[in-house]
Amino acid sequence: MHRIQKLLQDECVDVLSFGDALSDILYEKDLTQSMFAQQIGYSDSVVSRLITKPSLPRWVNYQQIARIAHILECTESQTGRLVAAFICTVMKMQGLNDEKI
Repeated sequence: MHRIQKLLQDECVDVLSFGDALSDILYEKDLTQSMFAQQIGYSDSVVSRLITKPSLPRWVNYQQIARIAHILECTESQTGRLVAAFICTVMKMQGLNDEKI
């Protein structure tokens, strides 16, 4: 395993999935998935899949994370959790945290 991959794998051990991180922040903000869906302009089903699926839709990128954080008026800490969860979820989706790499 390459050194950078090992470092990233180690960093992602305690990081929530993107859906779990977003769900936690919605809870902290006292928002339902439906309320968030209205704020961000997506259907309830799209937001539900974003939170419950282990993988991310293709439209989720850094710009969307920034948009979500802005719409939710996230603190710096909450934004950091979303970004870390995004990075680690993408790594898992691409198999970059496998021991075989």
